[in-house]
Amino acid sequence: MSETLGIMQPLYQKIYSEIKQTIINGTLSQSEKLPSENELCQIYNVSRITIRKALDLLTEEGWVVKIQGKGSFANPDAKLRSKITGPARFSEFASSQGSTHKSIILKREIIRDDSIAKKLGINHDEDLLFIKRVLTLNEEPLMIDQAWLPARFFPNLLTEVSEKMSLYKTLATHYNTLVEHSQKKLNVDLANQEQQKLLHIDTTTPVFIVNKIAENQNNLPIEVSEMVVRGDKMTYLIDDSLNGQFKLNE
Repeated sequence: MSETLGIMQPLYQKIYSEIKQTIINGTLSQSEKLPSENELCQIYNVSRITIRKALDLLTEEGWVVKIQGKGSFANPDAKLRSKITGPARFSEFASSQGSTHKSIILKREIIRDDSIAKKLGINHDEDLLFIKRVLTLNEEPLMIDQAWLPARFFPNLLTEVSEKMSLYKTLATHYNTLVEHSQKKLNVDLANQEQQKLLHIDTTTPVFIVNKIAENQNNLPIEVSEMVVRGDKMTYLIDDSLNGQFKLNE
């Protein structure tokens, strides 16, 4: 097997993504030991150097813990320690706050939209899956999420998606798709009437508008989304590396 995949993706990144997915979807349970380096070399038919690159990346991002003399283990705190870049993984963010959360699906339908199709790099007449949700924390609405995905990539997603499992976990579990990268644009505005009603806020409450294009493990755009986030409850933090994340206001 070649140690690069396709045109650009090195094989160690594919191995990294596959192991990470087994941790996300629960195939590899928390604290469970990974196969040894030799076993992974045989499973993927690659050199030990390639396996070590994948394991080093998993360790660096907190998905795997290495214990000298014992091997590598799935990190039981992986979800908690993984970086929350904006509201992309609301369930992880809520868990990190020790809070109860809920995803309320308002709408799911098949549509067509030229501007969204262009952002996804697909034909303008292709079907799109549209999912609209309200995300709550401790029974209080915090965000409105609208997502558009290419229908041909995710057959039956509108029936698979549920209020009990996050959208990204559904993509990982049912479609072997991980959201690895995203580009975001952040604006601040006053909520319109529909947003006021859904978020239980008044006309003077500011909201963050986060527009995002998300890419999968093969660097293909698979989701366009818009999130409307309550400005009275959340703050967006930006560090020197230009990575941003939300936190609850004190």
